[in-house]
Amino acid sequence: MPNDPVHILSSATTGGRINPHGGQELALMLEGIKPFAMFGQTDDMARDEVGDEEFATFVERGQLVYEGIHYPDESYTRHYYALPTETWRIKAMHALKSEDADLKFPSFTLDDYYRMVGFLLGYSKADVETFIESSRARRERMAHRQ
Repeated sequence: MPNDPVHILSSATTGGRINPHGGQELALMLEGIKPFAMFGQTDDMARDEVGDEEFATFVERGQLVYEGIHYPDESYTRHYYALPTETWRIKAMHALKSEDADLKFPSFTLDDYYRMVGFLLGYSKADVETFIESSRARRERMAHRQ
């Protein structure tokens, strides 16, 4: 979903280093630099609109592991890719995204959530903190508009 923090963190395209891996996920994964990537698909999107078609060959070769998880409460599917030694990140992201995540992690703030997602995706601490600052500013602007 467009307003989902995971979607925003992985697909934001503003300046700075908010989306440092944008468009480079596959190359970074094949180089062993990025351990995990994900793509989102709303139920009204065709599968070929997701933007991950280049990954299929490497999944077939065993260089990447794929798992697609549909979240019916959001009418949304996440397409996860991990290096073979990093499949735990798929499980961790799913746990964060699952509908009972608030029960599992009740004391975590939104910033904590962003840090966990950023870590799983392989972003640097500096890039995640830049994103968090941008996110805070965006939330403040939205609060002032109301």
